[in-house]
Amino acid sequence: MLTFIIMANAQEQDRETEITKRLQEEARKPKEVAFIRDTRGIVLDCLLNNKTKATLVLDTGATYVMIRKNIAEKLGIDVYNLPINQTLSLANGQQVAGKYFILDSVKINGIEAKNIEAVVLLDEDIDLGFSDGLLGISFLERFNFQIDYKNNKLILNKLH
Repeated sequence: MLTFIIMANAQEQDRETEITKRLQEEARKPKEVAFIRDTRGIVLDCLLNNKTKATLVLDTGATYVMIRKNIAEKLGIDVYNLPINQTLSLANGQQVAGKYFILDSVKINGIEAKNIEAVVLLDEDIDLGFSDGLLGISFLERFNFQIDYKNNKLILNKLH
């Protein structure tokens, strides 16, 4: 009877090891995310901190993920109590005020990166050419990524 229990435990461990291997292999495979192209550029639906949806424009020239103040408020962030001020230079040369913070997570179609540097833009009256914010390098640097314009797909391969 003891031999049977040991064999059953060994078989269970083998199954768990196999499942872990498959999950790791799956995680290493590139993931495709459909996007919309419009006058703003490449637009992606994102989930911030696993609770707030935001439409972000992909911007490889943006150092951080940038979100508007109303999105930060939906996340429960007290914007004016964030300790670090940030002045940002936009592509058109305009300077805007922001507050630096860390997003717990940014998820796009189930693909997640954690502890992402971000900035809340304080002035909501500025027309920045995007709705909720920008998806910048602080997210993208976690991946090897390709943009497939023909099929409107962002291909993300998580760096380990």
